[in-house]
Amino acid sequence: MLLYEDHRSHSAAINLHSVVYAVAFSPDGSILATGAKDGTLFLRDVNGAACSLRDRGLKNFPVHAIDFLPNGAGVIAGGEFGWSMWCPEGDGWQPFGPQSIRPVTSLAVVTDRTVVFGIGDRSNPAAVGALEVWDISADRKSPCLLYTS
Repeated sequence: MLLYEDHRSHSAAINLHSVVYAVAFSPDGSILATGAKDGTLFLRDVNGAACSLRDRGLKNFPVHAIDFLPNGAGVIAGGEFGWSMWCPEGDGWQPFGPQSIRPVTSLAVVTDRTVVFGIGDRSNPAAVGALEVWDISADRKSPCLLYTS
């Protein structure tokens, strides 16, 4: 299990210039994922080495939620940009599977196939929200809507 500590002394390349909004450990505890207000998404291993999945862009789309699939086959991140998935491939991580551009406020991985997303715009207090259940292996949203506000 990874016992995370401040790795600033290990790598000067990771210099977060933004507030971290989301963190998650991989199922085996060997990787820590962090997502920030400026849209960056990093994966760090037990040695403090980091891999960037999303970099700061011209428009900052914050990362609001991160979680790993229980089988360790991928990581899912959601935010104002929608949601995306990445899987380990070779020495890095590659985008895979379905994705959505609807703003995500939260997410929970239920199984290797099922993910629940909180959908809505955090910056708009009058926005309507929803919960969506996705079968990510089939790239489809559940036809039943659980909740709207």
